[in-house]
Amino acid sequence: MSRKNLLLVTVSRALCDTSAARGWMFDTLLKHIKEIAPDKIINGGAERGDRQCTTLAHALGIECLEYRTDGWTWAFDAASMLRRTERWWDPVGSVHPLERNRFLVRQCVQVRDEGWTVRVLGLVAPWSKTHGTDHTLSQARHCGFDDEHITRVECPAEYGANRAL
Repeated sequence: MSRKNLLLVTVSRALCDTSAARGWMFDTLLKHIKEIAPDKIINGGAERGDRQCTTLAHALGIECLEYRTDGWTWAFDAASMLRRTERWWDPVGSVHPLERNRFLVRQCVQVRDEGWTVRVLGLVAPWSKTHGTDHTLSQARHCGFDDEHITRVECPAEYGANRAL
């Protein structure tokens, strides 16, 4: 019996800063998703970046769950509408993005312990002012995922926003 594959995707929001970075992000996501061929994808549902992954996964027919900082899990329904499915965060209110990142990695550990193969893909913008993607990757390493299961891909800096403007 073949093992199921889960892919955690974490995408820097700054990759939506320019059309060149967005194009790179889309091409890179598509390449890695096709190579990994996951049964399921999870991400943090950040408006910029992660949601591009969700849309792409849906177009490819791959189940994708977003764990958003509003405390809800979101997924496409049978009518191709993105909808809330269940609450993943117990307290009412929003969740800090770094806590959400830790939760995503804990989800990966849980399914790995259930026998799934788990991969973590991080798309990084070197010009980003925040480093949530690298935080998620470091959490995955801390939980025992090695370089064979973690892929960090950095966007060329020249695709970034012109900070001199």
